[in-house]
This record gives sequence, C-alpha cells and structure tokens, in this order.
Amino acid sequence: MSISHCLTRRIINDSTILEFQLNLSYESWENVFNGDDVDNIFNNFLNTYLRTFYHTFPFARRQHTYYNKPWITPGIIISNQHKRNLYIHCRSTKDSKSNNHYKKYSRILSDVTKIAKKRFYNKLLLTSNNKSKTAWHIIKSETNKTKCKHGISSIEIEEKICNDHLDIAKAFNTYFT
Repeated sequence: MSISHCLTRRIINDSTILEFQLNLSYESWENVFNGDDVDNIFNNFLNTYLRTFYHTFPFARRQHTYYNKPWITPGIIISNQHKRNLYIHCRSTKDSKSNNHYKKYSRILSDVTKIAKKRFYNKLLLTSNNKSKTAWHIIKSETNKTKCKHGISSIEIEEKICNDHLDIAKAFNTYFT
C-alpha cells in the first residue's frame, strides 16, 4: 500500500545561496543605517533581509510517495542500514571472512523481518472483528493486488462512439443473446 504526501520545502542549494548573496549585495542599505531608533533600524534590516530571502528561496511543492509497511520496526531499519554498510565493506575488501559475516547477518535479518511481519499480521487478525475481511486485506496487500476500478468507458456501436453505460450494457446484451 502506498501513501502519498505533498511536501513543501524551500529550495536551498549552492546556486540559490549564491543568488541570495548576489541579491543582498544589490540591496540599498541606506534605510537601515539612517536613523537613531534601534528598533526602527532593526525592523528595516529584517524587512529587507526577509524580502530577499523569501524571493530567493521560494517554497516548492513536491509529491512524495512512500510505501507503508507498519511491521518494520526501528530495529529492523537500523539493521538494514548496518547490512548496507557491511555490503559496502564486503564489496570493497573481497575478504572471505567479511563475506561470510555479511551472508550470516543477511540470513538473520531476513528471519527477523519474517518474524516481525508474521507477528504484526497475527496481531492484526487477532484484534480484528471481521477476520475474513482482514485476511483478504492482508493477502491483497502482500500480493500487491488492489481492486480494479477500470471499466469500459466508451465503445463503438454501429460506427458511433457511445459513452452511456446503459447503452453499452444493452449492446453487450444484444450481442451475447
């Protein structure tokens, strides 16, 4: 099952930082340094700075999709990162001892992952009110099969495109009878 979120973040990278510095250098700072009131000077500075900042680093919306696997624990995440580090080390050294350690660690992590998955789904089934519905939901999520909501939206009947569902149903009925 995938979950999609819209993230809003400012675009801050080397080129936008350079652009920000350039925009600040073009600013006229006369209104900041002219005056005796410290609060007024600070407010003028802050307004100029923030106007340039907001202009140079705008918010960008990005669609972020991630796959929801609630049975993955923080320990499994840490172990996966450690496994990745072991793989990189094993790939660079070609040592048989580190290779065997990586394989053993991978097998153990695979077993732990299976047990965590099994525990999560067993708990889900035990706490469920409708066990068959929950079981089918688990099966569909594990096999990545979801309901197909696609139907026939248009069909050619007597050399004309028809979009009406009732007419499409009648055309199928007359064809098959």
